[in-house]
Amino acid sequence: MRSSLMNRFVLCSGMVGVLLGCPDRATPAEAADQARAAACVNVRDFADRVVADDWSPAIQAAIDHVSAANGYENGATVLFPPGTYKVNKTILLGKSSSHYGTRLSGYGAVLMGTKTLDAQPLHYEEREKTLTGDYKTALPGELDFNGKNVGVPILELWDPPNTEGSAFVVEGLTYDREVNAQGVGIKIPAETVPKNVTFRDIKVYRQNVGIHVVYAWQIRLESCIIRSNQIGIWGRSHFNSVSIVNSTIRRQHLHGIVIGPNAGSWGSSAIYIAGSIFEETKGYGILNAGGCQVTIVGNYFEMVGNSIGVLPPYGNTLIDGNHFWGGYGHGWNLNKHKGQIVSDKGHVVVSSPGVQMRNNRYGGATPILVFRLSGANCFDALPVAAEGVILADGTRVGDSSGLGAYVYDASNRKFEFQQYVVPTQQDARAEARRKEEAKVAQAGEIILKEP
Repeated sequence: MRSSLMNRFVLCSGMVGVLLGCPDRATPAEAADQARAAACVNVRDFADRVVADDWSPAIQAAIDHVSAANGYENGATVLFPPGTYKVNKTILLGKSSSHYGTRLSGYGAVLMGTKTLDAQPLHYEEREKTLTGDYKTALPGELDFNGKNVGVPILELWDPPNTEGSAFVVEGLTYDREVNAQGVGIKIPAETVPKNVTFRDIKVYRQNVGIHVVYAWQIRLESCIIRSNQIGIWGRSHFNSVSIVNSTIRRQHLHGIVIGPNAGSWGSSAIYIAGSIFEETKGYGILNAGGCQVTIVGNYFEMVGNSIGVLPPYGNTLIDGNHFWGGYGHGWNLNKHKGQIVSDKGHVVVSSPGVQMRNNRYGGATPILVFRLSGANCFDALPVAAEGVILADGTRVGDSSGLGAYVYDASNRKFEFQQYVVPTQQDARAEARRKEEAKVAQAGEIILKEP
């Protein structure tokens, strides 16, 4: 009997209580298991809510079980045992103040968005009528480049009421779709700001947009796999204080990561992308269309239409220590800028001030395709002016080593690297003497000319 009860605790059944009537006391290890079980809600304990293989009512019931009435005031772990869970209705986390600090953990578990989910209404027009202020301004961020809604999410994250931020952790879960390129894996909608969210070890496959953050900040992605979506990660309108590290972003049908363009007049800032792999993506690996203070460091790019596009009206983008290898090379021609197709013509496409490129390595194709130069740009490889772009003759761009500059020749539309000549100490002394002698001679001429 005791063994059976202990197994229930170890399986994280969500039961809160103590063992009564046992002939001996629990060991410290057993007590620890009991404590962990009491803070864990198992989705399968709500399997009686499953209707026609739709797990969304059961999953929602498990999340809603995290409430003060059930003894949870600062979140809990909602456990998804391994298996596939079909989802016909969007799952919501954060609608209760007790959800603050909740962890969704599902190593080996797959949330499968169904055709029924894809048909769920989004009520965009109704929401637009009720929203005001910043939320109303942010709402257009839920639309794609062509003004269409990006689709229905499997999971939506909301800021718990009466709290600042959410402290959510979403780990181990896989998000997939019955119909390819439909909807969103994880979405933060326009009218909420669940700050401080961590995604760890998640996999997002075959969505229209893998992760869609419309108006939120303090987001972290660690060791995630984002694969075979239209757009992998899309952050807009105050997509601030974001880190995307040690992740694989592969085989997107459009772009890997998109920053902006922002709804309203907001920018996105303090974005750090590091140690990740961008591979076999038809559009841009990273498209910075609305971010400033963006750092892209130590990543690997291979077989991408253009590895990086820096096209926002803001500056301060640092591209450092990345390895660029090859272009997509299949003529998809998805990337256009200022009326030109730029796919496979340059690893990095620049049309923004304040871009610094240091310590990068380039293999194949033109390293940097330049549309506009202004501000404190510096490059570590020869840039090439894009076709039809007029740059002033003699335009100088300092290189990242500080030893020279790239100087533009309008006659042949090429940049040429010119190294700064630093005089030796002996040459400097000789030049100083020459200038001093010239001053003395000039003073003598003035004296001779006086009446």
